[in-house]
Amino acid sequence: MIETFSTLCLILIFILSIRGFYIFYNNKVKLREIAGIYFLKNLNYSIYFFILILILFYSIILLNIYNNYIVFNFTNNYKIIFSQIPKYLSIAIVEEFIFRILLFASLIHYISRKNALIFFASVLFSLYHFPTNGIYFVSYFLAGIMYGYSFVKFQSILIPIGIHFSWNFVQGAIFGFPVSGIESDGLLNISIIPHDIYNGGSQGPEGSVIGIMIRLAIIVLIYSLPSKQTNDQFLKYASDFKS
Repeated sequence: MIETFSTLCLILIFILSIRGFYIFYNNKVKLREIAGIYFLKNLNYSIYFFILILILFYSIILLNIYNNYIVFNFTNNYKIIFSQIPKYLSIAIVEEFIFRILLFASLIHYISRKNALIFFASVLFSLYHFPTNGIYFVSYFLAGIMYGYSFVKFQSILIPIGIHFSWNFVQGAIFGFPVSGIESDGLLNISIIPHDIYNGGSQGPEGSVIGIMIRLAIIVLIYSLPSKQTNDQFLKYASDFKS
């Protein structure tokens, strides 16, 4: 059943993305303001989130070691960290461009309340990952909330890209966990005894209860941090196909 929903979701995402790209193209002159592409203004927060995610995933490692769910060894191959930056950065950029730029552009004239828009895009984001159980669905849904809420609050696509990259990069390239069910080569070489609470098994920590808790912690941090952005043109796309 979930595979059918996820397949239909992919079709819907494709259709909405085509429409969103048309609107995006017609608004390309003021794209910097619409998407909040200001690198220096958002650098500090991106660094904060990276450090937080690093600490949180380190705590996952410690909890799993303490409970004997992980055996690991250092590879001492520090080059592997840097070699995977392009992969994880490109994934974050592409997915955030689709779900936060194209989908928002396609839907914002029909779903004017940003909270509802974040919610709907988060459901699509979760189904896009073909979740096979309730934990996976909730985790990826909260990931969509995490990225979408940070985009709207800080009025910049760079923040969700930074959080998305940090999550995948720390999870995979540094600690060697699977990322969304795909095995990773990391600084740590780990063997996992699957556990729904502590590590998510072959799905990675994002498929675990503790992964859900970490997503919630990051959402709370996003809520707590002040937003210094005052961009009147944020998400102000020219309406539909009339531009």
